[in-house]
Amino acid sequence: FHYNDGKKHEGQLGFKVLIENRQGGQTDFNPERDKFTTNAYGIGVETRRFEVYSKTGLLFPETPYKSLGLQVSASLHQQFSYFGLTDYDALQSSLYTNLIYMNVFSTTDNQYKAGVDFRLDQFNEEVDDSSFSRTERVPGAYFEYTRASAESPFGAVLGFRLDYHNLFGWLYTPRMNLKYNFTEEMILRFSAGKGYRTPNTFADNIGLFVSAKQLTVLEAPDIEEAWNGGLNFTTRFRWFRREASLALDAYHTRFLNQWVVDQYSDDSRVLFYNLQCNSIANSMQATFTYEPIRR
Repeated sequence: FHYNDGKKHEGQLGFKVLIENRQGGQTDFNPERDKFTTNAYGIGVETRRFEVYSKTGLLFPETPYKSLGLQVSASLHQQFSYFGLTDYDALQSSLYTNLIYMNVFSTTDNQYKAGVDFRLDQFNEEVDDSSFSRTERVPGAYFEYTRASAESPFGAVLGFRLDYHNLFGWLYTPRMNLKYNFTEEMILRFSAGKGYRTPNTFADNIGLFVSAKQLTVLEAPDIEEAWNGGLNFTTRFRWFRREASLALDAYHTRFLNQWVVDQYSDDSRVLFYNLQCNSIANSMQATFTYEPIRR
């Protein structure tokens, strides 16, 4: 449902429903007969997800670059599954609210957005006879500045957010995206920032239930934390009367903490534990695009 009075108010309300059943395993597996037995191997996954969301905006017709908005969403996600003799059930309840204000500094070349948000997540997982549950409450505030001008070759997006996590304390997240146009066909981009993520041991690695290995959690997971940065150079040109393009990318990520999924230290177990040494990821890529023959 979408509402717009053509003046100052605009709103949207919607919902999503997903009910899904998946069955796998050996061709002669019959869940009514063979579930949780060794007669034949079978997999069953039943998912039920319900979500409702709304967006409400207050506009200012005389200053179209200015607005105030409220976003609210809530969801319930249920999963009932089994993998051979292993039973796995999960439930997640989520609520997210976001109040955001947008305006400019003096001219529309200098835009900014600021806001506060709140996220609530409740997780409950059951693996055979073991239960794992947690509740996350994360209020936060953020600010983002955008520099964009048709007359200047330089553009920038600078952002910062501060959150308080009830399990992991204060979290700060800076980020930066810079762009410089040497010409309309030649652009250099630079990005850097920090990221956090709360790992979900079983939901993130649900494919491991198919393995015969035992899943062993050695310690309580800490929040994943990493710095990342990278460069991108893109240019378009004509070569032998045809258009061509070249893109060069280089990115680096350094993890301060990582939830490790160790499948190799033990022949009979998959081990889960927090990072115990350095962990980095580097990637470089060059892409050349050209059409040598017409059409």
